[in-house]
Amino acid sequence: MTQVEKLAAQIDEARTLRRDAVEEAAALMNRAISKLLDESDWSIKSLSDVLSTSPRNGLSPKARVETGGRGMLRINAVSSSPTRFVDTLAVKNVDVDEEDAQPFVLQNDDVFIVRYNGDIDRVAKPAIYKGENRTRIVYPDKLMRLRPDPLKMTPDFLVFALSSRSVRSQIEEIGKTTAGNIGISGANAKSFRVPVPPVSEQCRIVAELDTLQAEMDGLKGLQAETAAELDALLPAILDKAFKGEL
Repeated sequence: MTQVEKLAAQIDEARTLRRDAVEEAAALMNRAISKLLDESDWSIKSLSDVLSTSPRNGLSPKARVETGGRGMLRINAVSSSPTRFVDTLAVKNVDVDEEDAQPFVLQNDDVFIVRYNGDIDRVAKPAIYKGENRTRIVYPDKLMRLRPDPLKMTPDFLVFALSSRSVRSQIEEIGKTTAGNIGISGANAKSFRVPVPPVSEQCRIVAELDTLQAEMDGLKGLQAETAAELDALLPAILDKAFKGEL
C-alpha cells in the first residue's frame, strides 16, 4: 500500500468514527428521554386529560403568492426541524384574508404535530413555537395544534412527552393498519397515553434535557468542523503527492 493509500484509509476511518459519534449522540438523547419519562414511575394519562382545548387541524390549502399575502408554515417546519422548535424559516406566502386566517395564527407556546407522512418516524413528530403573539404566520392542515392546560402540563414538556418511547410505540401501532401515508386524527392524538409528572418535575426535566441538547449541539458543531477538515485533507495530500512532496 502506498503512502497516499495509507493516508486515505486513515481519513476514511476518521470519517467513520465521526459518523458513529453523531449517531451515538442522537442515541444518547433518546436514552435520556426514555430514562426520565418512560422508566420513571410517573402518572400516565390520556392526552385529552391534559389539553385545554381539542386538537385542531390547520388551515386548508390556499393559493400561493409571490408577493403580499401572509406566511404559512410548511410541513417541514415541524417534520424536518432539527430541534424541538418550529422552524419559522420554513414558510411560504399564501393568499388568505384576516377572518379566515385568525383561528390559525401561531401563538407563543403552541405545540404542533405532523398529521400524516410516509415516514413513520415523522408522523406525530412534535415541535413548539416560541415567538410573539403578534405574528401573522398561520399553520397548514398538514399539521395539528395542541394546547395543554398549563396547570397540568407545560407546552415544553409536552414536546418531550410526545417524543417518548411509549408514545412513539403507540404511533407505530397506528401505522401498522395504514397503507401509504400514515395519518393520525384528533381522536388518535387525544387517546395517546403520556407520562404526566408534577409540573415542577416537568420543568426540571425540560431544563435537564435542554442542557443535554445544548451539549449535543456543541458536539455536532465540532464534528461539522472536523468533517470539513477531513474533506479538505485528501485533496491536499494528493496535491503534495503529485508535486513529489510526500
